[in-house]
Amino acid sequence: MFNLLNFVIYQVVWFVCVFGAANGQGWIGAVAALVAVSGHLALSSRVATELKLIAAAILVGFVTDSALMRGGFISFEAAGPLPGWQPYWMLALWAAFATTLGYSMSWVTRRVGIAALAGAIGGPLAYWAGAKLDAVSILSPSTALPAIGIAWAAALTILAVAARRARPLVDDIEGPAPTTEIPAFARVKRRSHHAIFLCAMCAVLWASVAQGAAREWNFDVFLDGKRIGDHRFSLLEDGDRRELTSEAAFDVRIFFINAYRYRHEAKETWQGECIERVEARTDDNGKALTVDAKRAGEALIIATSGESASPVNDVCVQTFAYWNPRILEADRLLNPQTGEYQAVRVESMGRERIGGLEADRYRLVGTDAGTAPLQIDLWYSTTLDWLALESQTPDGRTLRYTRR
Repeated sequence: MFNLLNFVIYQVVWFVCVFGAANGQGWIGAVAALVAVSGHLALSSRVATELKLIAAAILVGFVTDSALMRGGFISFEAAGPLPGWQPYWMLALWAAFATTLGYSMSWVTRRVGIAALAGAIGGPLAYWAGAKLDAVSILSPSTALPAIGIAWAAALTILAVAARRARPLVDDIEGPAPTTEIPAFARVKRRSHHAIFLCAMCAVLWASVAQGAAREWNFDVFLDGKRIGDHRFSLLEDGDRRELTSEAAFDVRIFFINAYRYRHEAKETWQGECIERVEARTDDNGKALTVDAKRAGEALIIATSGESASPVNDVCVQTFAYWNPRILEADRLLNPQTGEYQAVRVESMGRERIGGLEADRYRLVGTDAGTAPLQIDLWYSTTLDWLALESQTPDGRTLRYTRR
């Protein structure tokens, strides 16, 4: 019974930490973890042993998450005072996780091999779930998920060894176990339950990752340092075919008055590095804009806001698809909001640190004569993952995208 309670309490703490961080309130999860750990220690007759396990989990967790962050694989919401290092609410979550090692997770820690397998499967699954709830960003799933699996396999193996040496048993609360040997059929049944659990974890993880190999970029949008909304991008890949959906919502308020409202939705279909179809709808403070573009032979036919369609006679057209670093090689890009096919020049601005990560900065400059000035700065990680954007509005204000 205590094992079930131990498991449920940890799951509650996990959800509180994740939802709190996703809403910029990491302290809520830290408090929940502190309460859970304190209650656990109050019920335990081996406080010193539990404290050692908690300290080990905090150390292992800090090294694991910080290594993944500094390696450019993940980033957390509600970051702590040290950019690029594990946030405090994740540290608290690892402490709460330690309370399960001798109880609801004891079946994992009894054997190093099972611990490594559970870490390799459960680690990516947990972080994937956290990413779906916007508490963590997996910057490049194809490389990040295997890295998380390796890191968690090592982490859980270390904690399994620590737990086996400490041996914090369930009999702290439920009394000593019977001295009689467990019947063979019972041992087989228990192992089958564990195998079923691991297989279920494998199935869920496979389903999550295999569901179109989806990638996401979620950005907070700021105007002169004040948050005005968000912009989300989701990419579904199936071989050379890719489908991108993007949704943006900005509101500029003066006191309680909404002075400016912007909504944008777009769906883009790509074949390799070239656009095949664009469907975009924009509400720019009451001004409706539509773009509908479709590949026809060697031309892309573009219709905008009810106007007659016009062709772009280019074999391979790309949009301002900042998520795709290949656009840095282009000399013209299609604006999915206006339908304009704009001439651009890309300048390398050097390397700098952003959000605790090494990033390469590029400047996208419009070169069409007689058009509004275009200057967009983009930051990419060393693995070419899009991290941030900054540009100037027509009235000279600074618009910035910051990756969650």
